[in-house]
Amino acid sequence: MKKQLNSFAILSVFFLLINTGVKAQAPSFTIGNDTTICSIPLTLHASGSTGSGPSPIFVPCSAFGFSCDDNYSQVIPIGFTFNYYGIPHTQCVLGTNGLINFDVSVAGGYCQWPISNAIPSTSNPANCIMFPWQDIYYFTSGLFSYGTFGTAPNRIFVFDFCQASMFSCTSLTTSQQVVLHETTNVIDIYLTNKPLCSNWNSGAAIEGVQDPTGLFADWVPGRNYPTQWTATNDGYEFTPSGPTTYTVASVPFAPVPMNAIGGITWYQNGGVVGTDDSLVINPSPNTTTQYIAIANLCGGSASDTINVTYDPMTLTTSTIDPTCANAANGSITATASGAGPYTYVWKDSLGNVLQTDANINGSSTLSNLYMGPYVVIATGALGCNLQHNDTLSAAFFQADFTFSPTGYCEDAPMQFTDASIGVAPIQWNWSFGDLGTSTSILQNPVYYYSDSGLYTASLIITVPGGCMDTVTHQIQAWPDNSAAFVYTPNIACIHRNINFTDQSTYYPVAWNWLTSDFDSASTSSFSHTFDTAGTYTIRLIEMDSLCGADTITQFINVFDYPITDIGKDTAICLGSIIQLDAGVPGMKYEWTTGQTTQTISVSPKKQTKYGVTIDNHGCIFTDDIVVKIECEL
Repeated sequence: MKKQLNSFAILSVFFLLINTGVKAQAPSFTIGNDTTICSIPLTLHASGSTGSGPSPIFVPCSAFGFSCDDNYSQVIPIGFTFNYYGIPHTQCVLGTNGLINFDVSVAGGYCQWPISNAIPSTSNPANCIMFPWQDIYYFTSGLFSYGTFGTAPNRIFVFDFCQASMFSCTSLTTSQQVVLHETTNVIDIYLTNKPLCSNWNSGAAIEGVQDPTGLFADWVPGRNYPTQWTATNDGYEFTPSGPTTYTVASVPFAPVPMNAIGGITWYQNGGVVGTDDSLVINPSPNTTTQYIAIANLCGGSASDTINVTYDPMTLTTSTIDPTCANAANGSITATASGAGPYTYVWKDSLGNVLQTDANINGSSTLSNLYMGPYVVIATGALGCNLQHNDTLSAAFFQADFTFSPTGYCEDAPMQFTDASIGVAPIQWNWSFGDLGTSTSILQNPVYYYSDSGLYTASLIITVPGGCMDTVTHQIQAWPDNSAAFVYTPNIACIHRNINFTDQSTYYPVAWNWLTSDFDSASTSSFSHTFDTAGTYTIRLIEMDSLCGADTITQFINVFDYPITDIGKDTAICLGSIIQLDAGVPGMKYEWTTGQTTQTISVSPKKQTKYGVTIDNHGCIFTDDIVVKIECEL
């Protein structure tokens, strides 16, 4: 950064050893130091401060009363302790007629303008710095400003008049400044232009200091009442030399640049690009652009130059998480773009440097990483640097499996399928839960449960890095279903309803009945009548809700009823024998006489009723006959 001042505003920094202290550095006009930026836009700010203190505070006319003439300001903080005639002060009041008064009781009051006595004099303002004291008419024109600048213990307080009109000679203006120094308590007075208004107040002006009593004072030779005088680009310094004395010496003219009365003009490549206190810039990428700001100051001008290099650098990263918490197989890849080559510096969360890759025109990768936070700083060829923070976490994985069918019956094949999510496993360990003897290391095994029951099947997966996860599921193996049915009555006779009822195990939900005489049904029970004796088949296909279908076929013998006629009622003589015949051979017989043969012979002594029950495998028929006695032999 370069600074230039014309002959009327020399802003070069200088240091002067005074007593045991060092004179404070005066603030200078600046737009900043040469810089490299990584993004746009950038705002440049013109400042009259070194950056270590605030900008000047401009004092409006209203601060000195309605007339803006012959008044003191309100109390102003100096910003540090300043010893004036051996008395410490932290506050002061500013007078419109070129005074700093340390008697703050006069704040807001009248600032004396008549000058009729030389200092020291109790008729003149006491406890004041006169820089110089003269009748100034702020109401017509001018800028007043003040400010505290620098860093302890070498700060300065500045009170500045810029082109303020002289009373009664308003076409004449004065530009004058007083600077108070911390620690050394030195006073500097700089006069850019002090004119002479000879037709008012006898042309009087006093440049000097006077103590609180009005009994002691020191002044610049030839600048006390009643001498009329002028000054241009003039500097004097008042250094404490005793409790009531100051040493007065000429110093180089070096006022603090406080007021840019003509504004600030910005230049880029020789062309005007702005006229404000700040400038928004969008320099071309990968080049250095020069900007110049020129400020028109009281009595001259000041300029500053800044070189801005724009590197449109970007930094991106991609990450691969470790496969599990104790695995060191994660990585981060950083890729910078812009003005290379680049230097990549990798650090852990404690700031320890893990890896440095210099003079790289591409990406940089940090490998073999555990989970945790990491930082990469990339610096480009133009000095731009960017930082990116990444946190690696253990890659997600979770064991799981499915099995089919979910409604499982013993001795059937069950398919186990790995359904783990996240990092792909590299090892599987199955346990099927039946006495701990059946295991598998296949990814998707098939297993048979030989007995029904509730089993706990488990899967342990191992992922790269050695981390494991376990999952269990309950497996219900149901007993295999068995089709069965009964029918009632259990004696099948023609023309009799036979009721067929399902007796299948365990969870039948559908039925398909079929008889060999072509009757069918789809309910859990049904009734059927056979019209002809014979042997028939009954088939049942039942569907279990869990174990599928099973079939059973039974044979059923259907018998005729043994219909017979043992004859009409008859009459015999007493003592005669009559033979009775059931008439259906090969059956079971039961006569009312208790006999069980097909034929019986009877000789009743009186009228008797004889009956027979014929049983054809449970198909029963009965008949009877009455035998009467009508004669005797």
